[in-house]
Amino acid sequence: GEMIRDQALAVSGLLSSKMGGEPVHPPLPEGVWRPFLKNDKWLTPEIGDENRYRRSLYTYTKRSIPYPSFASFDAPSREFCSPRRLTSNTPLQALVTLNDQTFVECAEALGKQLASKAGSDSKEELSQAYRLVTGRKANDEKLSALTKLHQESRLKSPEDAWTIVAQVLLNLDETLTF
Repeated sequence: GEMIRDQALAVSGLLSSKMGGEPVHPPLPEGVWRPFLKNDKWLTPEIGDENRYRRSLYTYTKRSIPYPSFASFDAPSREFCSPRRLTSNTPLQALVTLNDQTFVECAEALGKQLASKAGSDSKEELSQAYRLVTGRKANDEKLSALTKLHQESRLKSPEDAWTIVAQVLLNLDETLTF
């Protein structure tokens, strides 16, 4: 979970390079921290603040309650020693990468990057985007599917087409299981 979040932040250009310092509090789903509000406030930095996008290593955590998106990707609680992590592939993980606020912000930032570079040849941009996110060259089938997605997205939502493509790229199995 930590590596997947860090990878999304890195390819979107949001990852902060700041090292050391206090733990950070990235966005949390509503109500998760409610039992601890009296003694321990979760103060998420504003959008644009580099502390919001620091490496997952710096994420504040309680022993009995891991950061929710990390837990979805099999992060153990810190109540017991865990010599290795068991891994799974569940629909909940896809919901996290499609809906978690951090991943949505990453998709938006990556979409803006892609839109700013987009020229007349969207296939070339799509090919480069696929390689950036997955580290692999897109085959013809994948490039064709991405092209179709981009064309359909431009018709339905021209201003968000590249963000939609970025969100799909960040949610591919090729991206999540390196």
